[in-house]
Amino acid sequence: MQRITVDVRVLFPIFTTNLPNLKLNFPYYFARRITFRNTRSVSRLVVILAVISISMGLAVMQIAIGVVHGFEREIRDKIIGFGSHVRVLPVGMQEGQGALLEVRPGTVERLKSIPGVKSLAVITNGYGLLQSDETLEGVSLKGMESTEDMAFFAKALREGQVPMHADSIGLYDILISRKQADKLLLKTGDKARMYFLLDPPRIRPVRIAGIYETGLAEFDAVTVVCHSAFLRRIYDLEPHEAMMYEISIHDFSRLDEMTQYVREYSDFDQMAYSIREMHPEMFAWLNLQHQNVLFILVLMILIAVINMSSVLLILILERTRTIGVLKALGAGNKTLRNIFIWNGVFLVVRGVLIGNFMGLGVLYLQEVTGWMKLDQESYFLSEVPVAFVWDQFLLINVGLIVVCAVFLLLPARVIGSIRISESLRFD
Repeated sequence: MQRITVDVRVLFPIFTTNLPNLKLNFPYYFARRITFRNTRSVSRLVVILAVISISMGLAVMQIAIGVVHGFEREIRDKIIGFGSHVRVLPVGMQEGQGALLEVRPGTVERLKSIPGVKSLAVITNGYGLLQSDETLEGVSLKGMESTEDMAFFAKALREGQVPMHADSIGLYDILISRKQADKLLLKTGDKARMYFLLDPPRIRPVRIAGIYETGLAEFDAVTVVCHSAFLRRIYDLEPHEAMMYEISIHDFSRLDEMTQYVREYSDFDQMAYSIREMHPEMFAWLNLQHQNVLFILVLMILIAVINMSSVLLILILERTRTIGVLKALGAGNKTLRNIFIWNGVFLVVRGVLIGNFMGLGVLYLQEVTGWMKLDQESYFLSEVPVAFVWDQFLLINVGLIVVCAVFLLLPARVIGSIRISESLRFD
């Protein structure tokens, strides 16, 4: 009799849970056996299809999140490159209205000392007509003090170099966009004329120092970069006069907070505007992209839940005889439900692992090779951008497993309706 008791303990440890040396959890152990050693052809095919469905769904979710965040980051950085994070203008004035900002050294140092501020640039801008031998285009000139201020345009440079000023050398050098160069039929080193509609009008010869390209057609079409000394001479500005400050910050997520700080630290006759306030339509368009991702996430999770519920129901029906035997040996409905819930969780986890490999693999391959291209005229980028948003990747991994595990409780309740007498003669 003692031998029979030992065999039962070895084969069915769930029925001897009062033993202090018991290490195995029967539902977990049994679920592993039927999940990873399944030789039944029908259920095996169903399981493979379910794992593929989950892995593909997770991969699609990760790729969607990575691409949307990458796209948002690239477009946002380009918009910020043209206008920085925060602009300080005269009170009651907007950019381009001709008002002058008094540059006070104490104010500049005070703004630079704000925790979170990365840099401050004193900007002089203006408007004119750029004429080549072929045609004429209206442009917006942006004058900056140093090559550090022009870092964004240096990164977008395709030919030549950024305008540099040392005394009179290079004073009339300008940087134009590829779009402007194509319209005006200009190339690096060419000479052109710049007309300023002042009283009296002023005409200055300029040289094309370089050509840049960002892909943002709205900005590339009009923005010309030059050294601020050029515009200072044109507009007869005093050393303490400029058009605006452009302030860069370290953390974009604190944009609204930092804008408020800049407003508080600015002088009474100055007002700060965030880049989101300067270009609300661009940021509203970027925010719309997240709604598409949310729709994809909900759809993929819904598909995964339906697939896993169907698979678990098939597995339960296929193992009706096994359920009857375990019930006959004393296993309760709760124990049997846990077996199949563990069974489903194992399949979900397997799908999640494969999905991570597929999704992250595609994103990494795109980041390294850039093999997926885009029409720059339509999407402002020449290739699909990606971003590795690890906190969101972890969240959808955990969320997918938890949601599927919760919804597996519904098909698992079928076990309670299975009778021993009917299941043992189930054919």
